[in-house]
Amino acid sequence: MSFYRNPQILRGMHDLKMEITDSGDVSLQAPWWHGEGVRSPYSRLYLIRSGIGKLRSEKQEITMLPGYAYLIPAGTLFDYWCDQTLEKLYFHITLIKSDGYDLAETMEEIGICKTEDGWLEKMTTLYRGDRWLDAAALTAEIYEILGKLMDSHVRDVKIPIYSETAQNAMQYIRENLSAGMGANEVAAALYISKSALNRVFQKELGKTVRQYAEDMVFAEALRQMIETDRPLGDLATELGFCDPFYFSRRFRQRYGETPREYRKRLREFFLQEN
Repeated sequence: MSFYRNPQILRGMHDLKMEITDSGDVSLQAPWWHGEGVRSPYSRLYLIRSGIGKLRSEKQEITMLPGYAYLIPAGTLFDYWCDQTLEKLYFHITLIKSDGYDLAETMEEIGICKTEDGWLEKMTTLYRGDRWLDAAALTAEIYEILGKLMDSHVRDVKIPIYSETAQNAMQYIRENLSAGMGANEVAAALYISKSALNRVFQKELGKTVRQYAEDMVFAEALRQMIETDRPLGDLATELGFCDPFYFSRRFRQRYGETPREYRKRLREFFLQEN
């Protein structure tokens, strides 16, 4: 008898959280499906049934063909269009690791893979189903295709082992999101020294506490700007910015456009997807 238990992979399975924020089975026509300079806080999985579409990022220009799956990683700046028609299943997906970052953000390129014969028909049938088993099977298939699409592109190949200090600090930051949060507040909450906390973050995450907190704050800002209709001023206040103008300035420095422009662009894309 032999026995092997891998606690690291079990922890990774437990900690990796997939959320599907939107999906659809759509038929599109030119020039309706067209946009430039789109950047999303979630990844887009496109399963092409018929027609031809185009994607263009800073590194790639891709012709989307029937029978193929495409994954546009979270944070990728891209253009999209189709010249005639396009039929596809789509899923907007986040794959959040234990550190709060999206796994797909480590991809350097848009993922592409050919699907097996009959697989897209199977996915369409599952998507149109109404049973728990349909939902479970669809989830399993999505995980499998994501693995294939990300396999040769993800830089972060190993599941990290974070110290208890790092885990507690990251949890505190994500539960108390504030643009003004820094090492002093987190260290005080954890009853450790600021210098010790900074050493842990630099060693285990390669970031300062403030950089990590800012990443989490803006990730939440992007999510709420897309998923809710909350006024930007209210959102800025909730996330700890001194005023909406400072929030807008920091947002523009980070993403190259104002929060209002970003929300408008993403809302237009949602209308085109649906």
